[in-house]
Amino acid sequence: MKQLSEWPRPRSGRGLHVTTKANTSIYWGENNKVRDEHIALWHSMGVDTLKMLTYGDSQLQTTPMGGHTKYYPTQAFVEAGFMVIMRLYREPIALDPPPHDLLLRCRDAGVTYVESFTNEPELEWRMGNFPTADTIDRLARSHIIFADSCARAGVLPCTPAIQGDRLPGWFAPFCRRIVELGRRDALEGSAVAGHWRPGDFKRGDKLFPPDSPGLEPDGNPGFVFRSYEVWDKFIRDLLGGPLPLLGTEAGYEPNEVKVKEDDSNETVAARHASLNTQIDMMTWQEALFCQCYWTWLPDWSESGWWENHRYGTMPIVKTFQQIPPVIRTLPVEPPIIVPPVVIPPIEPPTVSREDSIRLQIKDFLHWETFPWLTKEAMRRDLLRTDITPEIHVFHSGKEYVVRVFGGTVLGCPDGQYTESETFQFPFFKEG
Repeated sequence: MKQLSEWPRPRSGRGLHVTTKANTSIYWGENNKVRDEHIALWHSMGVDTLKMLTYGDSQLQTTPMGGHTKYYPTQAFVEAGFMVIMRLYREPIALDPPPHDLLLRCRDAGVTYVESFTNEPELEWRMGNFPTADTIDRLARSHIIFADSCARAGVLPCTPAIQGDRLPGWFAPFCRRIVELGRRDALEGSAVAGHWRPGDFKRGDKLFPPDSPGLEPDGNPGFVFRSYEVWDKFIRDLLGGPLPLLGTEAGYEPNEVKVKEDDSNETVAARHASLNTQIDMMTWQEALFCQCYWTWLPDWSESGWWENHRYGTMPIVKTFQQIPPVIRTLPVEPPIIVPPVVIPPIEPPTVSREDSIRLQIKDFLHWETFPWLTKEAMRRDLLRTDITPEIHVFHSGKEYVVRVFGGTVLGCPDGQYTESETFQFPFFKEG
């Protein structure tokens, strides 16, 4: 089992959850002014860690061979000195491996940690419904598959992301089940992703401040910042040593700190800055590597720090510019020695050219919010009009030009505009 000092770690862990929608395109494109301005702004705020979200490889395209233009943001962020944690967007508890090509893109773009497909699995079970033993077994096996896939691609996996009060409900039995299956190594080789967002837990007018203990009176962790301490203790007790804890969603949202209906916007914004600064200035236990504050962009409710729809750019931005981050160092730890485990080899899965192009077209169309009836008309082959202009997409290092007409994709390799090189396939997969 590795020591904490052997894991990649940012200097301070002052982070931001940057992209909250898998297909956001605000940072795409050549010579993107907004992207460059935000990189400079984050540097001035002392930020060194970014959490991102990608749908397929929408945020992971890298510079064409021999070129210097950054069409997609991840490579630019890594080259600017940020540690990037990437969540792969997908439906919960997938038992098939992630596409090998996608994990290689994470590696090649410089991503440090890859967050599991399974985001807050308790959302699948709905609040208050505890999972069955079969569900825990499926979740454990899903993570083993995910961790093995990451190892083959040379990237570091994270566990499914935890909400603040779910240790007894699923995380503890999930970890124990992985050990029972004889794959302790899959857990020991993973960082732990957590969403310890204190504003998620509020009783009446009472906000739990950042220094609230991680346990509620009934002995269960609450939605408080220090809940991560309970996970740290559990992991040390189970494995005999710590794992990195990554706060991939962190801090207070503006609306979460509004405790009275007549609180003014100015009061809410000031309280938001104060509480998040307290988190950032506290002494963290050594296993907590970062806190990626939710959120930077204003595309999720009214949580954004930058150009918030209700509050404008939040005062916390200026506060972080004025207060240097805490540089967090580690004590020397005794080595923890366990027998090595060989990951069973399997043929790495690959994503087909058609599937890769479909995903990129969906990113271009903002598929999650694309008009439903138009989708259905495409699916039923009722349209004969073009759905997209000619757009450039990539697969396995090669660039293509594609265009969608009705329910059909027509494309060719970039620069090879001949009938023999032109291909077509259905936009919707059969079956």
